[in-house]
Amino acid sequence: MVKKLLKSLNKRKQKYKFVKEFNVKEFIMEEKAPEIREIVLLPTDSQEFVCDFDLSYEGSVLFEMEAKIEPQKVVNVFSKDYTIAMTARVLMRKLKGKVRIYWKPSQAGPSWFCFVGDPCIDIHIDPLLGHRLFNMTAFPKIESMIRERIAKKLNKLTYPHKKEIRLPLAFKSSE
Repeated sequence: MVKKLLKSLNKRKQKYKFVKEFNVKEFIMEEKAPEIREIVLLPTDSQEFVCDFDLSYEGSVLFEMEAKIEPQKVVNVFSKDYTIAMTARVLMRKLKGKVRIYWKPSQAGPSWFCFVGDPCIDIHIDPLLGHRLFNMTAFPKIESMIRERIAKKLNKLTYPHKKEIRLPLAFKSSE
């Protein structure tokens, strides 16, 4: 998902012309497993398996992105073209949502998963311009751009959109 987010942010550069290409500097995911609760089997035909469950992850996923900011494209008071290094630390502390998994034998078609309804996500974004930490209110376009792209990526995992997955060939038990 981080690779897709970067690709998406780099495509959005045209809208936010003051930002040059984004790169991931660091990615750290706490080794804490998500919780799965309230598994509900949904009615299907004999060769399919469909279930909904509540997914909850409370830990930390941190990634740092780098980009170059061209301030003269934001405020036209700079006489020379120059860039400022920007690092944005994006910390996800919580992700909750209902997930649906649809499985059928691979020869019968693709299996997939998706969120049923919008997932709840708690993210915190800290920008570092040059060598100083700035409050996001000073750079609302950067925060809104990152939040917008994360929301769009999650939307592509929300029903009716689905993410295909490959599961081993198996057959549903008749018991």
